Amino acid sequence: MFISTELTGEPINICFNINFVLDFVNSVNDSQIILDMTTPNYPGLLRTGNPESEFKYVIMPMSY
Repeated sequence: MFISTELTGEPINICFNINFVLDFVNSVNDSQIILDMTTPNYPGLLRTGNPESEFKYVIMPMSY
């Protein structure tokens, strides 16, 4: 599997359980997925690149 990425904003180190990320990826039918993050201790928000889609998925970071 190849995932192309683009980063905007300041880089941060954060870990997510890949199974939860894949749950979202396998549930949507969109070629673009956006992961919004603010800080390593706060949840991330997964959403599709389609602005008309209301499907959003909150994902909690793992402690490392």
